[in-house]
Amino acid sequence: MADNANQGSLLGKIAAYTELLDKDPYSTIFVPLSEAYRQMGMLDDAVGIAKKGIMQNPAFPPGYVAHGRGLAQQGLSDEAAAEFDKALTLDRKNLAALKSLAKIRIQRGRLDEARKLLDQARGIKPDDGSVIKLLSVLARQMETVARPSVVGIAEKSAGEAEPSGTSAEPISTATIAEIYIRQGFPEKALKVYRDLLRADPQNGSLREKLIALKERLADVGLEELIPDMITAPAVVKLESSPFETVPDAAIAASDMTGTNSADESAGRSIAHIFANWLDSISKRREAHVQ
Repeated sequence: MADNANQGSLLGKIAAYTELLDKDPYSTIFVPLSEAYRQMGMLDDAVGIAKKGIMQNPAFPPGYVAHGRGLAQQGLSDEAAAEFDKALTLDRKNLAALKSLAKIRIQRGRLDEARKLLDQARGIKPDDGSVIKLLSVLARQMETVARPSVVGIAEKSAGEAEPSGTSAEPISTATIAEIYIRQGFPEKALKVYRDLLRADPQNGSLREKLIALKERLADVGLEELIPDMITAPAVVKLESSPFETVPDAAIAASDMTGTNSADESAGRSIAHIFANWLDSISKRREAHVQ
């Protein structure tokens, strides 16, 4: 819902758009009107306006996107996904529909489908900021799916390799710490190193690893550490309302791509990093399944 500072502006837009729609029931102004209602938190109105609008304009893809966004914010993900699919049937390059549907697929755990959608979106606009953020969210989700089996295998191997004494424990557990670092769990690696040092405070090798890890975290921040110590944009969690606010001009346009101030070459570079990371994760997941 909009804060108090924006409510007045939104109410003014609602009044103006409503007047225009009354004059021309077939106007596509219903799209920004639905969006304004949605931003106000008036979801029934947002959905109702969009539904009526697409009845009058059945070949207008942004209308289905607006309808889907309202439904999604009401918690009706399946119905919302169906609307985004309709928009893509009319315009397979509709960036807003691709991103919105990808968000739902990520939320539902249908990660392979989400990746295909984001690959399409990236092909349309490689430097799109929200596509890059969604790629990071997707990469972390896929890593989470793959991670338990990898760490579990390491822990099991450590347990099986451990002799009756305790001399092998620091080596095996340190290996697990390194796995945590490479998979983006530096805080868990820190805990492992600290626990080991409590048990063996004279172990200079462990102390050096702990200090080195702390220095890396001081440089990049916990949330920006990813495999092979490559830094990338921090993961952005999906908000309770997973659909970004779209400028009026972008809403009214059929492609709904909007504008983006990100540098194109930098955006492509970041997207390329995530694409390579996703390929690696997918191969790892396939290997575990086999």
